[in-house]
Amino acid sequence: MKRPVETRASFRLYSFLRDERPQMKLSCPSAVLPLLLGYFTFVTTAANGQTQGVITLSSQPSEVVCGFFNNLPGVRTVYALHTLNPGATASRFRIEQGGGMTMTYLSESHPFPATVGDVVSGVSICYGGACLIGNQVLLSVTYMAYGTSSHCSQLHVAAHPDAETVEAMDCGENSVRTFVEDLYNLVDCGCPDARVIAGASQTFDCMPVPVSAKTWGGIKALYQ
Repeated sequence: MKRPVETRASFRLYSFLRDERPQMKLSCPSAVLPLLLGYFTFVTTAANGQTQGVITLSSQPSEVVCGFFNNLPGVRTVYALHTLNPGATASRFRIEQGGGMTMTYLSESHPFPATVGDVVSGVSICYGGACLIGNQVLLSVTYMAYGTSSHCSQLHVAAHPDAETVEAMDCGENSVRTFVEDLYNLVDCGCPDARVIAGASQTFDCMPVPVSAKTWGGIKALYQ
């Protein structure tokens, strides 16, 4: 499936700063300028309210690791993180397997109680009724890997079925798009470029629908 991409930029400084694996060597001052431009483009875009951080897939919860360490059969855990978050109260998205990825979804775990749905059919996450700033672990997903995934195949962050893009609610309760960063099946593939999925952001809610208590007599009355 071809993913609609409005903006694809190489945030090499972002990848360089948050990934401890050496990916590049800066041997001269001229190499720094493109990195700084990419970083400040990201910061400026976020400051203008056009984006709200990055929904990132990682094989580790405490840092961004863009792939797994081997392609052997076994259970794999994937973490969805909200990174470079300038302040948000909620987000919604889903996760889909790209071509060549042959894992089977098993289960998922949510640290925020006000979470509706799942990553397969679309998940909406409220951040505990608070404006949270900085990196947040949104959920973890377990998959069964069979050792048959193609080299550098990916898990993709995709738009919630009820949305046009991957989005978050900022601290003013405004819906804004986020950047997304996918996950490779192996760490030696590097890190995918951050990107923005084309589409307009929309206001959304992630609180469960309240259920009122009913007596047996009241239930019977509904069918009379």
